[in-house]
Amino acid sequence: MHLLNIPSLRLESVFDPYIPQYAILSHTWENEEILLDGIRDPCQPLPVHKKGFAKVQKSCRQALHDGFGYSSSAELSEAINSLFQWYLKSRRCYAYLVDVNDPAGERSVGFQQSRWFTRGWTLQELIAPKDVRFHDHNWSSLGRRQTSGDDPGALEDVAEEINRTTNIAHSALRAFSVARKMSWAAHRRTTQREDKAYCLLGIFRGEYALVQEILKVSNDQSKLAFDHPCTGCGYHTFPQTGVALPTESPRCLRAQ
Repeated sequence: MHLLNIPSLRLESVFDPYIPQYAILSHTWENEEILLDGIRDPCQPLPVHKKGFAKVQKSCRQALHDGFGYSSSAELSEAINSLFQWYLKSRRCYAYLVDVNDPAGERSVGFQQSRWFTRGWTLQELIAPKDVRFHDHNWSSLGRRQTSGDDPGALEDVAEEINRTTNIAHSALRAFSVARKMSWAAHRRTTQREDKAYCLLGIFRGEYALVQEILKVSNDQSKLAFDHPCTGCGYHTFPQTGVALPTESPRCLRAQ
């Protein structure tokens, strides 16, 4: 995998079992994000002119302050199948909520209303890391969600707020059904239609086959997962694929 060397802001290739501790950035996609090709060549100047560079630079500054020498970001690569593992193995995740406390005031919203909680890709970025630290537009701390035993210091635990916003329990992924996991994503949005399925790969882990079947059902990948009407207890088998899903729809589960 590639990690960003924080002091130099250059990529380094690292391999198991010699992967150093690293922090990782989670954020919503905006214009002029930094991609792998833009910083791959050390002989080329860094893309400081792009808007996304400031976000990467400030996340690295925060990571360096917290004692990390390496950082990573989902936008630096497009290895979809590896994203969940990158967040899972990170020592800390910085969730950057760009629309919270914007000094311009035009996009400023409360923590629970942030767009970060509505995007498809940020679902696994919320669940996978052991330690998520939330920051607003100015990189001021908004609190943390932590499952590790590390001392969080004086940071506020925002797990209850997250639960009210997303309906995701603290014990996420330990013993939940496919329908329940889908319910977490039922009201999230992605830019590309196929990403509705791709961004679920991590949280389903061994259930990739089901996600592949969802892709085969129709051109609208969300149809099977999110729009099936609630008709009570039991299962409905889709004739195209033979896949059986609970007749209680994910959208109904999301509302509980």
